[in-house]
Parts: sequence; structure tokens; C-alpha cells
Amino acid sequence: MRGTRLSFSIVGLLLIGVAGATIAYRFRYPYGWRPACLPCVLGALRTYALNHNGNFPTDTQGPQEALRQLYPVYLADWKLLAGLSGDRKELERDMSGHLGLSDSASSWVYWPGLKLDDDPDIAVIWERRSGVRFDGSRAHGREVGFVGGDMRQISDAAWGAFVRDQAQMREQAFTARKGN
Repeated sequence: MRGTRLSFSIVGLLLIGVAGATIAYRFRYPYGWRPACLPCVLGALRTYALNHNGNFPTDTQGPQEALRQLYPVYLADWKLLAGLSGDRKELERDMSGHLGLSDSASSWVYWPGLKLDDDPDIAVIWERRSGVRFDGSRAHGREVGFVGGDMRQISDAAWGAFVRDQAQMREQAFTARKGN
């Protein structure tokens, strides 16, 4: 009888430990661990541009379809197109069914039409949802990738001004290009 209680106690403690570890993991990585997700996608965008006369990908069907051009030549893993909080299962359906990438499948906000020689401080891509870092871990603000190859976490408090400034910077870049 005593041995049975000890066995149940050990099993109970193990279950509590596993449950605690699972809860801690889900708290730390709310959408799952996404190692080097933004660095890989930003690197793929820049490599694509290097191979296309400095132009980042564009597509008449929209920004998500432009990002799709990165796979498989510039991104070996299509799962990176889901972004930091996108739905990988939905992305798999979109990719295998040759459907357009939906906003819920990919959480990237991508700005097509930019070039490598544009202002390096123009954001070319960012995570749609606040609260995750470049690898999927919990953080304050949004992760952003820039034309120059830098990445930064922009706080929620600074986000509104950041978005306004970015719209002006993109407009300046496009206007300057039209003048040339």
C-alpha cells in the first residue's frame, strides 16, 4: 500500500512538472518557438533584391503573394512565411493548394515596391501583432525589419508615430523615384 502511494505521488509530481513546463513554454512563446524567423525572412528579402537589380519582391496580387516569391529559392523553409504569429497549418493549406496567402496564415506586414538603395531606415517588413520578438518569444512591441538589414523592436508607445513616419518615408522614396 505504501509503495503504491509513493508511486502515485511520484507520477503526480511528474505530471505537475510537465504541466508547469508546458504552461511556462506557452507563456514564453505564445505562438510557438520560431527561431530566427525575422532574420531569415529579412535576409531572404535582401538576397532576392540583390538578384533582382535592387528590387524587393512585388506581385500584382498583393504583398503576401510578393513574399511567396521567396520560397523555395530564397527561403528553404516555407514555414517562415507564417511570420511570428501566423497560422502554420493554414499556411500549409495555402501553399499546397496554390491559394493566395491569407492574412491569418501569414502575420507579416510587407511593403513591396522598395529598393535596396532606398533610405535604410524604411521598414520593409514587420510583425502584425504586438508582443513577440524575432524568435517568437514574448516581448513588448513589434519586431521590424528595415531596408538596410537592421531589425528593431518598436514599443507599443512609439508604434503610432513610427507608422506615420514610415508612411512619409515610403512616400518620399516613391516620389523621388518617379522624379528620376
